[in-house]
Amino acid sequence: MSIEQAIQISLVDFLASMGFHPAQVRGYKLWYLSPFRAESKPSFKVNVEMNLWYDFGEGVGGGIIPLAKRLFGTDDIAAILKRMETQPGIPVCAIPARPPSVKRKEEPTMKNIHSQPLTHHALADYLAKRCIPLEIGRSYCCEVHYEIHGKRYFALGFPNSSGGYELRNPYFKGCMGRKDITILKGEEVKELDTSCCHVFEGFFDFLSFRVLQAMGKLRLPSYGSTHYIILNSVNNLGKALREMTHIERIFTYLDNDQAGRKATETILGLYAPRTVDLSFMFEDHNDLNDYLLHLNAEAKKQ
Repeated sequence: MSIEQAIQISLVDFLASMGFHPAQVRGYKLWYLSPFRAESKPSFKVNVEMNLWYDFGEGVGGGIIPLAKRLFGTDDIAAILKRMETQPGIPVCAIPARPPSVKRKEEPTMKNIHSQPLTHHALADYLAKRCIPLEIGRSYCCEVHYEIHGKRYFALGFPNSSGGYELRNPYFKGCMGRKDITILKGEEVKELDTSCCHVFEGFFDFLSFRVLQAMGKLRLPSYGSTHYIILNSVNNLGKALREMTHIERIFTYLDNDQAGRKATETILGLYAPRTVDLSFMFEDHNDLNDYLLHLNAEAKKQ
């Protein structure tokens, strides 16, 4: 069995194969007596839609691989996958075959490209609608102007590690140049000899993280060096994984959709227990920006 096959297994089926069954069912959220300790009130939650678990007693959670590590008592991924393959009661899902490759439609060529500091009111309004203050947007984004088929356009530009840009405006989502991850260096505390990184799917998630920090909604321990990795696409996960090899603590904030959950599961499978999945903070929302929009809407009601 591969990791890709393992993460398709239902947590409910896996727990049942180990003798654990839900004590309460609340819609798509199932509550269990924790498999990690004796207790009389259920504190272990499984989100069936997301196929993720969270133990409120210990403040830990994740997908099936971290859970299997705990229940099987080993960090050996090969041994875990072998046992899961032979565990009675676990239906093994075959990996679907790749669809036949389809020739991609060629993207229109961008010409007469130039970037400048972010000043255009339309882009400032776009940031505001997504609850990103202009000063935070200006700290990480620029304004990119370009020409396609003789017509001029402009968009927010977020630079990646290959010299390209992720481009966004209210009507367009695309990339200029080579698609790649973005790595940003953050705070450094010379007194601490530790490292951490925060992993995001898109740059609006990263900008939202910065806003939430400024709002006091995110308080995390200090580390000697902090890095931020923005995937810019879950297809770039392999590149990001190489950057995480020697990081002591990894915090993930990937989207609460199928692609985001699978990417999170892969990171947890490779780098647990160094990884903390923080997507539970916005579990009722698709991503960090949706969560930020929700918080601002709630604040306006008060």
